Amino acid sequence: MLAPAREPGQVPAAEALERLAKASGAFRVVVSTEPRESLTAQGLGRFKAVLLCPAVGHSLGEDGRKALAAWLEKGGGLVEVCDPSPELSGARTGSHAFSGKVGITLHDPRHPATVPVRPYWKVDDGLRVLDGFDAKSARVLLSLDVSSVPAPSRKPVHVPAAWVRARGAGRLFFTALGRQDATWKDPLFLEHILGGIQWVLGQKQGEAAPNPDVSAEMQKLAERAASASGPAPRGEPGKESR
Repeated sequence: MLAPAREPGQVPAAEALERLAKASGAFRVVVSTEPRESLTAQGLGRFKAVLLCPAVGHSLGEDGRKALAAWLEKGGGLVEVCDPSPELSGARTGSHAFSGKVGITLHDPRHPATVPVRPYWKVDDGLRVLDGFDAKSARVLLSLDVSSVPAPSRKPVHVPAAWVRARGAGRLFFTALGRQDATWKDPLFLEHILGGIQWVLGQKQGEAAPNPDVSAEMQKLAERAASASGPAPRGEPGKESR
């Protein structure tokens, strides 16, 4: 099931998932443009998995998020794209964005969501800092390599780019990628999404045990990269730095 927000990325995401479902035969897609009506305690009983596109989790309202969380605990499968919900994925999108091509570090090459990912993936997708991420309850699959970010834009903080976690009898997969329309045309990203969907559906197996040591190590590397970048260069008087 796809519940798209009314934002850029809505139509490309829906079209891409419908093509992916047809090509893989792994799932069927029901597209909803009214997630508040679809994602209710009664409506959720029709589905094995839900995929939330950017900002949908925030648009559901408190009752919708509670219904989704309860459904997940009982064995549902949830995929969140770009914007995690604190009540569901355990984090929220921060205000700082990383523009341009950045590097993605692979941590678990055996997970279905990361099997297609090369050891070092370059993406241009507007990754953002995440607030409130709980490393003790999630298994991080991918992280932003802060050293690949232009020096003035670096932040001394670990930015997980994909993770999985168990929620009661349910499974949750989050990916920070998919914000740009062009990303939904990238075959590598589509394989990444497909692997995550198949994992939450239980069609493919992969570890969900938390790996907080990965987050701790990436935090150290981020702090090192940010401190090595030095102060942002100053522009000429009356001009912004570029």
